[in-house]
Amino acid sequence: MNDLLTVAEEERDTSAVSVIAIDYDHTWSADPVLWGMFANTAIQRGHTVVIATYRAESHQLPPVPVPVHYTAGKAKKAFLAARGINVNIFVDDNPYAFGFDENYKPATLEDACNAIADKRQKMVEEFGPDFANETGDS
Repeated sequence: MNDLLTVAEEERDTSAVSVIAIDYDHTWSADPVLWGMFANTAIQRGHTVVIATYRAESHQLPPVPVPVHYTAGKAKKAFLAARGINVNIFVDDNPYAFGFDENYKPATLEDACNAIADKRQKMVEEFGPDFANETGDS
């Protein structure tokens, strides 16, 4: 294990500091000790860690060691970006939470498919043409 960590450390791009947003409900709350240790380690290594939750501020979280952003059901990525927080990594039990508002309800299955295709295209544009292959799509 130590050999693996040594190799990984030697290959680390120290200029690639990340902003990591972790969901609270069913993610952080599933194992607060694990995520607390992860957050502390990430922060010690120069990364920024925040919690992004669909909750409204009226439904406060228990104390956590990182800043909390209450999106009140808004798409997390856009909500944080509007506040100058450009997240590189999202950790969420609901992968749609960073791209869609909580109350997004398409009128038809076709609307839902089109919305997902639009989001996927934006991600391909942002992350490059190999994005589809990296997600397991053919």
